[in-house]
Amino acid sequence: MLYALGGYDGGGQLATVESYDIQTGLWRTESPMLSKRGALAAVVLDGRIFAIGGNDGRRDLATVESFDAGTATWRSEVPMPSKRRALTACVLHGRMFALGGYDGSSWLNTVECYDPRLGEWRSEAPMPSKRSGLACVVYGNRIYAIGGYDGRNFLNALESYDPSTGEWRIETQMPTKRSGLAAVVLQDKIYCLGGYDGRSFLSTVECFDPRTGEWQVESPMPSSRSAFAACVVAGRLFTVGGNDGR
Repeated sequence: MLYALGGYDGGGQLATVESYDIQTGLWRTESPMLSKRGALAAVVLDGRIFAIGGNDGRRDLATVESFDAGTATWRSEVPMPSKRRALTACVLHGRMFALGGYDGSSWLNTVECYDPRLGEWRSEAPMPSKRSGLACVVYGNRIYAIGGYDGRNFLNALESYDPSTGEWRIETQMPTKRSGLAAVVLQDKIYCLGGYDGRSFLSTVECFDPRTGEWQVESPMPSSRSAFAACVVAGRLFTVGGNDGR
């Protein structure tokens, strides 16, 4: 199943949740989140879907909530130390990492990590670059932070983090600057899709091979889009929602 959570529909932030069955091709409505949130991040941890941060139309959020698909219920989780929207998040070694974003006054390079066994958040080493609208993926025990916007510039930065050493490494830059992109890992490569480069909404796709440090251009998406989601289910890459500037 593929789950789409929250967002913004042009009129307001959403609490709605919809799921897609890739076998039947049907969507259905799920239990809504406890809070409306756009520009949130979402991950799966310990069999639960976590909705992290974002903005509810009035304020930026530090709150976190999680969904049990078996019981169709949401519950509140331990909030992040920092409120942030347009962040990104991932899971590595059973822990959840929240990276970057915007807190209403500053673009962030901070990284916070949640350990569900302890029920606690802690600070990790900050990213070299402050940014919102970035994407991240996990590959080979490293977290890759990709693209974004730092308040002045749209970024093609690629940085990777090893939580075991607390060290960030600068990687080969993307060919294209992009914020509001999505990224996935498929067949040992990192695919970076769409976004906005300061002038145009993008349909372009670029692929990074962490083993060689090289980028290559892939076939573009049928639609230009920014601020969307992407995931891999059963070996297929899915893109969901977004904004095309119209």
